[in-house]
Order: sequence, then structure tokens, then C-alpha cells
Amino acid sequence: MISALLGPWSDADTMAREGGGKAERLSLLGRAGHRVPPWVCVPAAIFDVSRRACGVDLLSQHVERDEELSAEVTARFMSLRIDDNLRSAIRDALDKVGIANADLAVRSSGIGEDSAEHSFAGQFDSFLYVRGEAAILDALHQCWASAWSSRNLSYRRAAGLTDTVRMGVIIQQMVNSESAGVAFSRDPLHPADRSRVIVESVWGQGEGLVSGAVDADRFAVDRDTLQVCESRLASKSHAVERAESGGTHTIGLPYDRAAAPSLTEQQAAEVASLALTLERECGAAQDIEWAYENGQLHCLQTRPITTLPPDALFDLTVNGGEPIIWDNSNIIESFAGVTTPLTFTHVNRCYSEVYYQFCRLMGVPPAVIQENEATFRNMLGLIRGRIYYNLLNWYRLLALLPGLDRSAGFMETMMGVRQSLSPELLSALETHMSVPRYSLGQRLALQVRVVYHIARSRHYIVDFMSRIERIRTPLERQDLRALSLTGQLRLYRMLEEEVLKHWTAPIVNDTRTMVAFGMLKSLTTKWIECADGHAPAVAGSLQNDLLCGEGDLLSTEPTRMLMRIAQTVAAGSADTRDRFMREGPATLAASLRQGFAPEIGVLFAEFLDKYGFRCADELKLEEPDLHDDPGFALASVQSYVRMRA
Repeated sequence: MISALLGPWSDADTMAREGGGKAERLSLLGRAGHRVPPWVCVPAAIFDVSRRACGVDLLSQHVERDEELSAEVTARFMSLRIDDNLRSAIRDALDKVGIANADLAVRSSGIGEDSAEHSFAGQFDSFLYVRGEAAILDALHQCWASAWSSRNLSYRRAAGLTDTVRMGVIIQQMVNSESAGVAFSRDPLHPADRSRVIVESVWGQGEGLVSGAVDADRFAVDRDTLQVCESRLASKSHAVERAESGGTHTIGLPYDRAAAPSLTEQQAAEVASLALTLERECGAAQDIEWAYENGQLHCLQTRPITTLPPDALFDLTVNGGEPIIWDNSNIIESFAGVTTPLTFTHVNRCYSEVYYQFCRLMGVPPAVIQENEATFRNMLGLIRGRIYYNLLNWYRLLALLPGLDRSAGFMETMMGVRQSLSPELLSALETHMSVPRYSLGQRLALQVRVVYHIARSRHYIVDFMSRIERIRTPLERQDLRALSLTGQLRLYRMLEEEVLKHWTAPIVNDTRTMVAFGMLKSLTTKWIECADGHAPAVAGSLQNDLLCGEGDLLSTEPTRMLMRIAQTVAAGSADTRDRFMREGPATLAASLRQGFAPEIGVLFAEFLDKYGFRCADELKLEEPDLHDDPGFALASVQSYVRMRA
């Protein structure tokens, strides 16, 4: 029953479905002609049967603490009897690939492991130098149980993975390596460096490097020439090797071997060449595991590097050498759908001017503001008719202000950015983030100004609202439609000078809100935790629940006023109410203007006077507001009346 197990004879679809990430990659390596140690794989279908036999799924629903669940699952798997047919299938498969009497590695291979989205690196168990049927079956059980290890449960929770876990298990001939290690076709710690392959190596088994128990030599190899351009040798005082009783143990190394390079430059170049070949074949940067035995290079595993930014970030034809990250979180609510160039030009000008003002108000030196002019002019972008935040420029803006430069997380929360920049991506962008070099005195002075202005935000709001009322009142009495084009332009310039260039209150208040809201979210997440020590999922959104009942929000007043109009309609005569509900919104608007239901007409005119500009897409110049078409507001009133009926 060799067909019960998977191996080099299995087709790609079956391997992807039943073998798991590691097995699928081994199959790919073998088909491509790379030197891979012989192997077979116990498929996930057998794992599924064993999981159900142990009652693990039901157990997961009743045991809350990860440690208790892991211990109980392990106990159940270890006591599970392996079916005689499976024992026979494993023996036959090992005989077929010629490794029945060899030292073996038994490795977990989770379905979805080593994917572009989730690496699962180090989350499942592996066992080295396993020999004999009893030891193989024992390791098989432990691999299955590792799907419920505390670290794996935590990883899946953090990654938002809720699907039932499935796992294949690889049984593979051990490479009794003189040296082994890993290689990265792109440097994961410095993603902006696009010229080098990183090779890390140790004496003996690579397990010591992967676990962090042994320091590794590091070689940087030029991608084009395959020459070692930089090397750093570690003091390799120990190595992981085969233990006489099976498994591995750590041994001490003599000084001369500890100080010697564990790879020659020729071998480092050969490993780098393998990594580059796999990158081309797999279509993505690769993290590979390799080993040398008797001078021959073996490829043990390859997986995509999941922490790198997309290649487009470094594509000169895309960004001209300047990385750009576009994000429309939050702003899509104000500028939904396609936006005209006229609106974008106006909005982009407003953002630029407002943040110029903000930095001047907070005391950023004029020379620093001038150096960052491109940042202020490009806070937004118009892409295929849709407005996006130029996110990197927002981080640059925060970097101009000591004290706020560490509030990137608060800003992301405020803007509704769903995914923070990862440390790896921030590392890739750090060369493009020119942070001003302020002296200690300058930093303190700037921080004091920020605190001072935030403390005065209520004073600024009073002044700002007085200014708005002073400008708005005469304009409401003016027939703006009668203005010529030059008159409209003069009015626009006047509003720019008198309103836009006095935007202190909103921007200071936004800063205050950003910091306060970010701190509230941070503290609720920190202070709320379950008995198992983990913060519940609700903690990440609890700040919204705490604020949603605050009340007295001016933004809710238009809705409240429409509901009061609905109450007046409902309390009126039956004839008035019936006609109000019978006519369509457009006809009803004309009837109110012509004198129908004067009391309701006065209330609705007052509503338009106060809130006629409040409508869907109200910030888009091309969209009509409620003064132009009050149908939406009247339809809302009719809906409220029906709800009261």
C-alpha cells in the first residue's frame, strides 16, 4: 500500500493538497533536478483520521489554556495505536526510496506552511537521526501533536487563522553534514539592499543555527558576480552533531576549528548560486536550508521570504527610485468612488497648506520645512480617479516633530490604516526617511511647543468658530450664482486667505485627538487581559465602545433635526401627513417651496440653512449638495415617519 504515502512519485496537485508546504517544496526541488535527500510523506488525510480518533477537535472547544490543551493533545496522540496497514505502508515506502535502514529526519509539514502569506517557520516540530520503526512512529505522533503546541496556537491566533489545522509528515534521509546553514536570496534584514545574497553557516547540523543555540558565520555574496563581498566569522565554540543513542547533541569544538570559516568562499558562492536559481524557478525571493556532506551540496528545504516588501517598491519604472505606499483607509469615506481632477487639486492644495501651517506653528525650523517641500506637496495622490494617502509622506511629516515622531501607531489608528508598516518594511524605507538632526535644545523646545498648543486647543476652537461665523454670515445673504468667473475666483482666494490659512484649531485638535485616541487604545489593550494572559480580541476595539456613547456630537445634529421634522409631520393632520408621504422627494421639495405645509417648510428651510452642505460626498466639488437637490433629506424624513407608524 505504498500509494497510501506520498513521495517523489506523487503528482503536484496531490502533494499541494495532502503533503503540506515542506513536502510540496521537496517535490518541486526534486522535479527541478536539485540534489535532495530521499524522502516520503505521511499525508494529511491520515493525520485527519488520527485527529478525529483522538477527539482533538472537541477537546479544543473545551480547554481554554494553551498549555493545558497542548499537554492533553500530546498525551492523546502518544497513546494512539498506529494501524497495521499504515505501519506496512511506511515500511514499503521507505524500502522503495532506499532509506529503510538509514538515519532519518521526521519533519512536520503543515498545509499552508511556507506559503507567501504565512511561513510557520519554527512552529512545528522536527526530529533528527531517528532510526527504527518504533522511533519513527513516536516522532510521527509528536509531529502531529505539535500542531497544538502553545507557540503554534499563539501564531495561528495572531495570524487570524481559524481553519482546522492539517499536516503531512515527511520522513527523509539525514544528511550527515560537515557544515550546514541557511541562505537568503534577498537580505531580509536590509530589504533595500538589492545586490547581495546572504549565506549563514555552522559546523555540523544546521539545527544549531536555526534554533539560535550556535553562532553562525555570515557571508554576503554579490548577486551578479557570485564573489564574496563581505564576511563575518563567528567564534563557533560548539556544534550540533549526531548522538550515539539517536537524535542530536551539542559538542565543544577546539579553538582552531571554532575560529576557522565553516565554508570556503567557493562553497559560499555555490550556495548563493543555488539560492538565486531557486528564486528564479519559484518566482520569489527564497529562504533555503542546505548542507554539505562529503563535499556535495544538498538542498534540504526552500520557502518564500514573507517579510519582504513587493518588488514594485524598488522598481525604478514604477517609482523613479522613490518608494511610495498608497493607502485609502479613512479618506475613501470622504472621497468615495471616482473624484475629478478639480476636486483633487483643491484638496491636495488644502492638505499642503494646512500642514505647512502646522509645522510653522509647532516651531519646525523654516529650513527644515523648505527641505521637505516635496513632502507637503504630495500628501495625497490621484490614481485612476481615486484619492489615496501617500502614506510614507505622513510618516515623514511626523518625523519632523520630536515627541510626535513616535506616534506613527496613533496616526495609523486615527487614519484607519488597517496594517501597520512591518519592521522589515520600515527597515527598507529608512534610507528614504531623512529625519532632521535636532540638537537636544531644539528637541525640547519643539516638544514644549507641541504640548503648549495642544493644551490651548479649546481657545483655538473658540477663535476659529468666531472667524467662520464672521465670514459665513454675509456670504449666506449673497447670491453666489450671480458671480462672474472672476468674482468666483476672487471669493475662492479670499476664503483661502481668511479660512484655509487660519486652520490652527482643526489641525491642533486633530493632533490632540490622535494622541488621546491612540493612548486610549494602547491602554485598553494593555490593561484588559484574559485569565490566560492574552488580551481578548475585543480589547483592540474597546476604545470605540467607550467613546460611542459620548453624545453631544455636532455631526449627529443633522440627523436629529430631520427626526424632529418627522415628529412634526407625524403629529400633523392626516391630510398633510398622507400627502407628505405620497409625493416623491423631488415633487415634495417643490410643494414645500410653493407653500405646502408652512410649518414643515420653515423647519426644512432652517435645516437646509444649517446643514445643506452635509451630504454624501460633500467634499467633492462636482457633487450637488442638499441645496441643489434636497431629495435625500426629504426621503430620510419620510422613512422616519414610516418607522413611527
